[in-house]
Amino acid sequence: MTNPICTATDKLLLAAIDCTHTITAEQVVLQFDPSAPGHNALNQLDLRLGAALSAQMASQQTIGWVSIDLAPKDGTIVLVNDTTEGGSKWAAAKWLAGEEWAGWVYDDEMLNDSAPLGPCPTLWLRGIE
Repeated sequence: MTNPICTATDKLLLAAIDCTHTITAEQVVLQFDPSAPGHNALNQLDLRLGAALSAQMASQQTIGWVSIDLAPKDGTIVLVNDTTEGGSKWAAAKWLAGEEWAGWVYDDEMLNDSAPLGPCPTLWLRGIE
């Protein structure tokens, strides 16, 4: 699995040096590019880093409860709220579709045996898949 921190760091580093530059053992020098936005080299660096950070944040999915209508229905196991009377507040479940029946089933064989109709979720926790 790719380390997301290294990936983000690499993207910031690439954004920082995405201009004419020189690198020696003692220093990194970024040159001003008159054809790029910004009024000096430092301002151009700020604009590049800001754009890279914004893109990184936009690509990251936030964790949160979402309508069950938006949950994957491909057999992926997700955390759902369980509104079944007498059940727990949440459960690991997956959508199961057959020829004559489709619905949410627990990802726990013991729960499936004791509550074969499965959970009755209204929400699922997106972002922890």
